[in-house]
Amino acid sequence: MTLGADEGWADEFQRVVESRFNLLSDSPECWFDASRRNTLTDMIRLAVASHFMTGESLATVEWIRQTGRPFATAIQMIAPIRLSNPDGLPDSAELSRGVQRDANGAAIGYHFRVSHPTEFFDARSFQWKYVPARKPWGRVQVIHIAEQLQPGQTRGVADMVSVLKNMR
Repeated sequence: MTLGADEGWADEFQRVVESRFNLLSDSPECWFDASRRNTLTDMIRLAVASHFMTGESLATVEWIRQTGRPFATAIQMIAPIRLSNPDGLPDSAELSRGVQRDANGAAIGYHFRVSHPTEFFDARSFQWKYVPARKPWGRVQVIHIAEQLQPGQTRGVADMVSVLKNMR
């Protein structure tokens, strides 16, 4: 028997899965957000706003084992300004604006400030955490959405920058 052989079963399965997904994504418990502040729709809006303002959206995929959670995977949104070279190191062939790259230019990891750089009185704003781009078994660990405009570019360019340049 193939999956398509019993359309009644397939329709019921689809209805149940969509219903559960919608219930979880719109839950006031904000299960998809690691910080538990935003629904899935709110997180998407935040990613779009970030992409418009900075030219990129950043997040890490977290695994949260906690009693009562319906699933362990959660997304932690990250301000793109936190992605930077540790201790102010200059860019190189392997490290560019916080993105660690292999010999072919593929991202293999990301350096994030532990705290937002404008929080001057927080000592963690001078500490970095390295997050590999993927887990050893291949699962994506960092979601970095940026439109590449030229070869070798590792970070996004905000749409507002091009508009301001044309207005000059």
